[in-house]
Amino acid sequence: MTLVLIVLALRLLIPFTIFRWPLLGGLLAFTADIYDFVILNKFGWPGFLNSDIYQPIDKALDVYYFSFEVFVAAKWSDVLARRTAVVLFLWRMIGIVIFELTGFRKALFLAPNIFEYFYLAFLGIRKINPAFRMQRKWLIIILAVIAVPKLIFEYILHFREYPLGIANSWEFVKKMLFR
Repeated sequence: MTLVLIVLALRLLIPFTIFRWPLLGGLLAFTADIYDFVILNKFGWPGFLNSDIYQPIDKALDVYYFSFEVFVAAKWSDVLARRTAVVLFLWRMIGIVIFELTGFRKALFLAPNIFEYFYLAFLGIRKINPAFRMQRKWLIIILAVIAVPKLIFEYILHFREYPLGIANSWEFVKKMLFR
Protein backbone atom coordinates (compact mmCIF):
# COMPACT_ATOMS: atom_id res chain seq x y z
CA MET A 1 0.00 0.00 0.00
CA THR A 2 2.85 2.40 0.81
CA LEU A 3 4.33 1.87 -2.65
CA VAL A 4 1.01 2.77 -4.30
CA LEU A 5 0.84 5.97 -2.25
CA ILE A 6 4.41 6.86 -3.23
CA VAL A 7 3.66 6.22 -6.91
CA LEU A 8 0.47 8.30 -6.74
CA ALA A 9 2.25 11.10 -4.86
CA LEU A 10 4.98 11.22 -7.50
CA ARG A 11 2.41 11.25 -10.30
CA LEU A 12 0.58 14.14 -8.60
CA LEU A 13 3.58 16.22 -7.53
CA ILE A 14 6.07 15.87 -10.39
CA PRO A 15 3.89 17.75 -12.91
CA PHE A 16 4.31 20.94 -10.89
CA THR A 17 7.95 20.96 -12.05
CA ILE A 18 6.61 21.62 -15.57
CA PHE A 19 5.83 25.21 -14.60
CA ARG A 20 9.40 25.91 -13.47
CA TRP A 21 11.27 23.70 -15.95
CA PRO A 22 8.94 22.89 -18.88
CA LEU A 23 11.26 20.40 -20.60
CA LEU A 24 12.72 18.70 -17.54
CA GLY A 25 9.34 18.65 -15.79
CA GLY A 26 7.74 17.13 -18.89
CA LEU A 27 10.44 14.46 -19.06
CA LEU A 28 10.03 13.68 -15.37
CA ALA A 29 6.23 13.43 -15.68
CA PHE A 30 6.64 11.22 -18.76
CA THR A 31 9.07 8.97 -16.86
CA ALA A 32 6.75 8.72 -13.87
CA ASP A 33 3.93 7.76 -16.24
CA ILE A 34 5.99 5.04 -17.88
CA TYR A 35 7.33 3.53 -14.70
CA ASP A 36 4.26 3.53 -12.46
CA PHE A 37 2.98 0.28 -13.99
CA VAL A 38 6.47 -1.18 -14.14
CA ILE A 39 7.06 -0.50 -10.44
CA LEU A 40 3.66 -1.78 -9.36
CA ASN A 41 4.00 -4.91 -11.51
CA LYS A 42 7.49 -5.58 -10.19
CA PHE A 43 6.79 -5.08 -6.49
CA GLY A 44 3.20 -6.27 -6.44
CA TRP A 45 -0.20 -4.72 -6.30
CA PRO A 46 -1.90 -4.42 -2.91
CA GLY A 47 -4.94 -6.65 -2.42
CA PHE A 48 -7.63 -4.21 -3.56
CA LEU A 49 -5.73 -2.71 -6.47
CA ASN A 50 -4.71 -4.31 -9.74
CA SER A 51 -3.82 -3.11 -13.22
CA ASP A 52 -7.49 -3.15 -14.33
CA ILE A 53 -8.52 -0.86 -11.48
CA TYR A 54 -5.43 1.33 -11.87
CA GLN A 55 -5.93 1.87 -15.62
CA PRO A 56 -8.61 4.61 -15.29
CA ILE A 57 -6.55 6.24 -12.52
CA ASP A 58 -3.53 6.21 -14.86
CA LYS A 59 -5.58 7.86 -17.64
CA ALA A 60 -6.78 10.55 -15.22
CA LEU A 61 -3.20 11.18 -14.09
CA ASP A 62 -2.14 11.43 -17.74
CA VAL A 63 -4.80 14.07 -18.40
CA TYR A 64 -3.69 15.82 -15.22
CA TYR A 65 -0.08 16.25 -16.30
CA PHE A 66 -0.95 16.87 -19.96
CA SER A 67 -3.02 19.82 -18.74
CA PHE A 68 0.12 21.30 -17.12
CA GLU A 69 1.98 20.87 -20.41
CA VAL A 70 -0.77 22.40 -22.55
CA PHE A 71 -0.99 25.33 -20.12
CA VAL A 72 2.72 25.97 -20.73
CA ALA A 73 2.41 25.36 -24.49
CA ALA A 74 -0.50 27.81 -24.74
CA LYS A 75 1.94 30.57 -23.77
CA TRP A 76 4.57 29.77 -26.40
CA SER A 77 5.43 32.74 -28.61
CA ASP A 78 5.82 30.46 -31.65
CA VAL A 79 2.27 30.56 -33.04
CA LEU A 80 2.48 27.43 -35.22
CA ALA A 81 3.99 25.35 -32.41
CA ARG A 82 1.45 26.69 -29.90
CA ARG A 83 -1.55 25.98 -32.13
CA THR A 84 -0.23 22.53 -33.02
CA ALA A 85 0.27 21.63 -29.36
CA VAL A 86 -3.23 22.77 -28.41
CA VAL A 87 -4.86 20.91 -31.31
CA LEU A 88 -2.92 17.71 -30.52
CA PHE A 89 -3.92 18.00 -26.86
CA LEU A 90 -7.60 18.46 -27.74
CA TRP A 91 -7.45 15.57 -30.22
CA ARG A 92 -6.06 13.28 -27.53
CA MET A 93 -8.65 14.45 -24.99
CA ILE A 94 -11.45 13.63 -27.44
CA GLY A 95 -10.01 10.12 -27.84
CA ILE A 96 -9.78 9.65 -24.07
CA VAL A 97 -13.36 10.86 -23.53
CA ILE A 98 -14.68 8.52 -26.22
CA PHE A 99 -12.71 5.63 -24.72
CA GLU A 100 -13.88 6.34 -21.17
CA LEU A 101 -17.53 6.79 -22.18
CA THR A 102 -17.76 3.84 -24.55
CA GLY A 103 -14.87 1.50 -23.76
CA PHE A 104 -13.92 1.67 -27.46
CA ARG A 105 -10.16 1.05 -27.19
CA LYS A 106 -9.51 1.87 -30.82
CA ALA A 107 -10.37 5.52 -30.03
CA LEU A 108 -6.95 5.71 -28.37
CA PHE A 109 -5.37 4.59 -31.64
CA LEU A 110 -7.41 7.08 -33.66
CA ALA A 111 -6.44 9.88 -31.24
CA PRO A 112 -2.93 8.85 -30.18
CA ASN A 113 -0.88 10.77 -27.67
CA ILE A 114 1.18 12.73 -30.14
CA PHE A 115 0.75 15.88 -28.06
CA GLU A 116 3.18 14.89 -25.34
CA TYR A 117 5.88 13.87 -27.80
CA PHE A 118 5.41 17.08 -29.78
CA TYR A 119 5.64 19.12 -26.58
CA LEU A 120 8.89 17.41 -25.56
CA ALA A 121 10.35 17.50 -29.09
CA PHE A 122 9.65 21.19 -29.58
CA LEU A 123 11.11 22.12 -26.20
CA GLY A 124 14.11 19.84 -26.84
CA ILE A 125 14.78 21.49 -30.19
CA ARG A 126 14.42 24.94 -28.61
CA LYS A 127 16.86 23.90 -25.86
CA ILE A 128 19.45 23.01 -28.50
CA ASN A 129 18.61 25.93 -30.78
CA PRO A 130 16.83 28.76 -28.93
CA ALA A 131 16.31 30.66 -32.21
CA PHE A 132 14.32 27.78 -33.76
CA ARG A 133 10.94 28.79 -35.18
CA MET A 134 8.43 26.22 -36.31
CA GLN A 135 7.79 26.17 -40.05
CA ARG A 136 5.42 23.90 -41.93
CA LYS A 137 8.21 21.72 -43.31
CA TRP A 138 9.66 21.22 -39.81
CA LEU A 139 6.22 20.57 -38.40
CA ILE A 140 5.59 17.83 -40.98
CA ILE A 141 8.97 16.22 -40.28
CA ILE A 142 8.55 16.38 -36.50
CA LEU A 143 5.01 15.00 -36.63
CA ALA A 144 6.07 12.17 -38.97
CA VAL A 145 8.97 11.19 -36.69
CA ILE A 146 6.67 11.27 -33.67
CA ALA A 147 3.49 9.82 -35.14
CA VAL A 148 4.81 6.71 -36.91
CA PRO A 149 6.28 4.95 -33.85
CA LYS A 150 3.41 6.13 -31.66
CA LEU A 151 0.80 4.78 -34.08
CA ILE A 152 2.61 1.44 -34.20
CA PHE A 153 2.62 1.30 -30.40
CA GLU A 154 -1.06 2.30 -30.18
CA TYR A 155 -1.95 -0.30 -32.83
CA ILE A 156 -0.23 -3.03 -30.82
CA LEU A 157 -1.87 -1.87 -27.61
CA HIS A 158 -5.40 -1.20 -28.83
CA PHE A 159 -5.89 -3.35 -31.93
CA ARG A 160 -3.80 -6.34 -30.89
CA GLU A 161 -4.87 -5.55 -27.31
CA TYR A 162 -1.57 -6.47 -25.76
CA PRO A 163 -1.82 -5.92 -21.99
CA LEU A 164 -0.68 -2.70 -20.36
CA GLY A 165 1.97 -2.39 -17.69
CA ILE A 166 4.61 -4.47 -19.42
CA ALA A 167 7.52 -4.80 -17.02
CA ASN A 168 9.95 -6.49 -19.39
CA SER A 169 10.42 -4.71 -22.72
CA TRP A 170 12.28 -7.64 -24.29
CA GLU A 171 9.39 -9.97 -23.43
CA PHE A 172 7.06 -7.52 -25.12
CA VAL A 173 9.19 -7.40 -28.28
CA LYS A 174 9.56 -11.18 -28.42
CA LYS A 175 5.83 -11.79 -27.99
CA MET A 176 4.87 -9.19 -30.61
CA LEU A 177 7.45 -10.19 -33.22
CA PHE A 178 7.67 -13.95 -32.73
CA ARG A 179 4.13 -14.81 -31.76
